[in-house]
Amino acid sequence: MTQTKIGKDVLDNTVSTEKITDGSVATPNLNPNVFTDITGPQLSDTLDLSSKTLTFSAPQLTPQIPTAGQEENAFNVGLLGFKQAVSEGLTIFNLVDGVVDEFNDESGIDTPENSNATYDSSSDFYSNEAAATIPAPQEITSYTSGTGNFTAEPTITNVNVLVVGGGGSGGGTASDGTGGGGAGGLVYYPNYPVTGGASYAYVVGVGAPEQPTAGGPDPTYGYNGADSSFNAPGPIPLVGEGGGNGGSATISAAKLFGRPGGSAGGFGGKIPDAAGFLCSPSQVAAYYGADAIPGFACAQTAYPNLNPSGGATHLIGFSTQKANHPTGLTPSVLPVNSPGGFGSRGGVGSHATPQTPPDGHRDGGGGGGAGGAGDDNLPTEPQNQLNPGGPGLAYNIADGSTSVTYAAGGNSGPEGGGAAPGADGTANTGNGGTGSTTPSGTGGSGGSGIVIVKESISNVLSSSLTLISDTFTASSVPTKARIVVFAELPDGTSDFTVSATRDNSTFNSITLTDEGFQAGSSGIKIFTGSTPLTGSGSPQVALRWKVVGSSLTGTNKIHGVSLQWA
Repeated sequence: MTQTKIGKDVLDNTVSTEKITDGSVATPNLNPNVFTDITGPQLSDTLDLSSKTLTFSAPQLTPQIPTAGQEENAFNVGLLGFKQAVSEGLTIFNLVDGVVDEFNDESGIDTPENSNATYDSSSDFYSNEAAATIPAPQEITSYTSGTGNFTAEPTITNVNVLVVGGGGSGGGTASDGTGGGGAGGLVYYPNYPVTGGASYAYVVGVGAPEQPTAGGPDPTYGYNGADSSFNAPGPIPLVGEGGGNGGSATISAAKLFGRPGGSAGGFGGKIPDAAGFLCSPSQVAAYYGADAIPGFACAQTAYPNLNPSGGATHLIGFSTQKANHPTGLTPSVLPVNSPGGFGSRGGVGSHATPQTPPDGHRDGGGGGGAGGAGDDNLPTEPQNQLNPGGPGLAYNIADGSTSVTYAAGGNSGPEGGGAAPGADGTANTGNGGTGSTTPSGTGGSGGSGIVIVKESISNVLSSSLTLISDTFTASSVPTKARIVVFAELPDGTSDFTVSATRDNSTFNSITLTDEGFQAGSSGIKIFTGSTPLTGSGSPQVALRWKVVGSSLTGTNKIHGVSLQWA
């Protein structure tokens, strides 16, 4: 029979199996377009291959999951996570199957298991450099005059600092009692933070010169001591203000008041007059407020020149040290090595007539000291009395053992005078000068100030370091860990081992590759690596990383770690 090609125009049911004999249809007899030309309802929607076997050669199958670049991609994700954590100040930055810890605080580190890993909260890193108290003898530097710079040794992180301003002069007299000079303001700051190798400016204030008769060249006051300072201006300026001068006994009532300063000068003595200079308990709040002496006060009602700014609220005779230069430290143990800033008011003088007790007299008050106010001369006290200045405070910073008293107020000069001028304050103590003890004498000069710096804490390098993370829980059992370490490693990666675990027991070692600097050509470097996870303990979803350094000779800083698992 003649063989014909089957075209697309074959009608339904016109060709049946009984009409086609075995072997009558061969490949050459088929139209090449048989499968492309037959469309629509001419073919069934399903192909029954239940009794057939399909075989494909290997080259015809193409893998659909690329494996190239997986390590690099994981590294890039860790790097981006670290940058995000740094940018937003995040401590723990969670990824899908991973975590980035930028060390913004210590929350991601299992601190009890670490060793020689000191956290630096100012720059957010762990290092093998730890701060330790310097054993005796510590280096002590005393500055007794002028200006200059203190330079911290390379490893020093903290110093104890004592700053005392120059003392004020005692009051000079023309007739009655004089006030003692106020002490220089005192600041003691233990463990003051410094940077190794940095310089810090100091100034040593001079004491006030002798105050001439009738109060000195200033139309209102005499002489104050000069300020002493350390690192001023600076982030934490330490300033000991100069002490205030003592009041004079003179017809100029303005010069009766002890001048404000680190510690204020004592009040001079004077007889009241018709102009209205009064001493009355009812006027206590006007000038002394909470520091008033119960039952006694002196207030000026008729001399507006007592207030240089022209108002009525200027309080004469008060310490300005604590208000102007607070240190933020609270006194603990007095009088030895108490931390903080100190200054006190001057003592009140007497102003009454007749001049004999119990009605009153005209003696001056003691100058204020760092440890307390100058002694008040009350109207009921004996006449012609020398009233002591306020006490100073003692510190052993000068040699580490011997207590030396600084910033004591000057004694007052009594009514009626004596045979000599007021005594000068001792040099480099900041003590106030005493008031004049002769009717026409000068007030004693204030003692010069001092600045003392004593090393207290130094950084000590450790030859080893162990830093271990907290535990992070995986959603399923991981078989591989990848790590990115952000660090400064002057000892190199050969002195460090890095590892990871999935069962909190078996740590698998990771070889680090130096990827270069995070930015520029210095600073933090990026190190990467990966390892299979083989731990067989339970659970197997407890992920941790560990960094261990040994034989370290420099300061190695770990700034952050990114751990990913799969």
